[in-house]
Amino acid sequence: VAGQMALAIGAPYAAQVLNLIGLEVVAVEPDAKLKAGAQYDLIVTEGAVAKTPDAWTAALAEGGRLGLVIRQGPVGKARLYIRCEGQAAWRELFDATPPYLPGFAPQPQFAF
Repeated sequence: VAGQMALAIGAPYAAQVLNLIGLEVVAVEPDAKLKAGAQYDLIVTEGAVAKTPDAWTAALAEGGRLGLVIRQGPVGKARLYIRCEGQAAWRELFDATPPYLPGFAPQPQFAF
């Protein structure tokens, strides 16, 4: 929706598209610290993460949406988070295999 605030994390292409359709866009690199207290109506990434960062869901405004891919192996799941009544709930949308965002790959663990 035109006039809404969007955050594009490691997503230069998405930032341009969102700007063209009228959203106010803040584009940051994946390792950037988010501005304290900032609230966004839409947050997108162009890569996968092993775990959803709490700071990203905390930055969602009421009714805000976060789109990302959670990956623990070769195939990830696209998730849509929506903040409602102060909670961020999610649902899986489809399988996807984008590369990990820098610094967001799963940490190697020892296992027998």
